Amino acid sequence: MDDKAEALARAKKAISSLQRQMTERTLKLASEVEALMKHLTPSEARQFLQSACGLSVSDASAYCKFSTTLKGSEEALRNARVQFSVVKALVSADVETRQEALWKISAGARVDVRDVTAIKKRLRDAKLPPEQVLAQFRMRRMAAAARRRASDSVTALDHRMAAFIRHVEGFRSQTARLGREEEAARCEKIRAEARNLVPIFESAFGSSHRSVPELLNPSTDPEERRIGFVHHALLKFAAGKFGRRGGYMLDRSRAGIRRTDIVECLRATTSAPRSRTIRPCLEKQGQLSGVPERRLKFVELCAGAGGMAVGLEAAGFDPIALIETDKNAAATLRLNRPKWNVIQQDLRTVDFKPFRNPRVDLLVGGLPCQPYSEDGKGLGKDDPRDLLLEGARAVAELKPWSFLFENVSGLLHAKHADHLGRFLHTLRKSGYVVDILRMNTEDYGLAQERERLLIVGMRAESMSAFRMPPRFPHWRTRSWRCHWRPSGSERLGRRSGVDPGAPGADR
Repeated sequence: MDDKAEALARAKKAISSLQRQMTERTLKLASEVEALMKHLTPSEARQFLQSACGLSVSDASAYCKFSTTLKGSEEALRNARVQFSVVKALVSADVETRQEALWKISAGARVDVRDVTAIKKRLRDAKLPPEQVLAQFRMRRMAAAARRRASDSVTALDHRMAAFIRHVEGFRSQTARLGREEEAARCEKIRAEARNLVPIFESAFGSSHRSVPELLNPSTDPEERRIGFVHHALLKFAAGKFGRRGGYMLDRSRAGIRRTDIVECLRATTSAPRSRTIRPCLEKQGQLSGVPERRLKFVELCAGAGGMAVGLEAAGFDPIALIETDKNAAATLRLNRPKWNVIQQDLRTVDFKPFRNPRVDLLVGGLPCQPYSEDGKGLGKDDPRDLLLEGARAVAELKPWSFLFENVSGLLHAKHADHLGRFLHTLRKSGYVVDILRMNTEDYGLAQERERLLIVGMRAESMSAFRMPPRFPHWRTRSWRCHWRPSGSERLGRRSGVDPGAPGADR
């Protein structure tokens, strides 16, 4: 028992000390942000904290508001060892809630995030008539019951839909070997299960959905499109209009054949992994002998002589437009790829909206990096060659499914933080999840140590599945460092402030 008591006492002392340190660091950080805001607007300060310091949006906002909401309460927060999560809750609370919570903290009470929420709710309810409070309480219970019911429906649909898809795929792969009677019997089983699934689906997602041609319209919300396709696919199965009787497509147009396979449509309602029952059928067709008809489309900014475009072509992409201002680079592109749409024009004057009609799968660009090169003057947004915000404008006007911009690591320097923050804010405002990644060429077997930033953006549901290509450190070639000397052009580039390896460095 003595050992246990001693261990508890030691742990209490250590944890209390660490809590005090955490609170002190929070207050010091808030003080630094307050000093920063003497030189920046709140918006610029938030962008700086996100891009240069790596803070999340909510954390940056909390620190920026600290000086106007909790200034003067530092001693009470310090004595109570208040953690940052509570500070965030206090900053975002209304004045009355914050004052009462601070009064409780000053009085020695322990206040956590749930306590702040409870104070806010109690003060709000105190301003309402009793009957309205009761009415709101009943409505919250009804809403909670509805959410539970919807959650149960979706869970039930998830499991049953996974089993249904496996059944349909098995039938689809074996149809050619089935006799008429067996095929009819299995079709009837699938039809009966689909009729059972329709009411479960409609209880969770409703029964009124737009027509298939309307759902195929590019302006339709992706979530609405997915849900609508599932409903139409289930109705097609329930009506028995599938297989030899009606095929497996909701729409026979070119876009419909590619996007409305009724089995693939159903996958939106299940978390189950893709089944493999259809693999035997595919293996009989032999290996892929030709390039698929459907190739992805891309637009490239600052295309240069086509290094990135040729790589994308080999990966299965076709260009909609390649934009390049240098006449020699544009002439090289036209000579090597006469059928490509090469636009020799200053990026600042390009209207990207006409390119939105065909779906743009990827927007890429090696935007000029001389403004951010560590070997250059580092003028950033003041450099006349800077096109960072033009890349963000291209994303906003094109609305591609994804984008990738390449630049140098100097872009992350603190003096460029406000400009980078504005660039990232514009991309996120356009509806994309954005990530900044580092890539070094020596991890892929190139005999040079050249680090680059990749700014990758996708829609939320796609970005969650994005993965960086694996690195291969064992491919690094070490011997080149002992013998390499900069060439004349590279020495000239360093003296003139140009990164010779950057896209468009010859411009």
